[in-house]
Amino acid sequence: ASTSSGGIWMKCPGRVGPSALIGAGFDGKQSVLYDGDIIKVACCCSGSGEHMMRYRLAQQCCDAIVTHEQCKQARHQKT
Repeated sequence: ASTSSGGIWMKCPGRVGPSALIGAGFDGKQSVLYDGDIIKVACCCSGSGEHMMRYRLAQQCCDAIVTHEQCKQARHQKT
């Protein structure tokens, strides 16, 4: 995943935006599923940086996708 700060006009000096923070503006995951398959997920987000940093939006998105795939695979194994 890649990300870039478009810059914010009149931002406070020294402010670090979400682009520089893993889990906030971008994240990536690799996970091994139950059957040995590997899932790789990357996410980039754009929006209100303060909220993205507080809630680690990109990390939550990647985690949700990996969890969804694991649940989907577990359902198929039970049938």
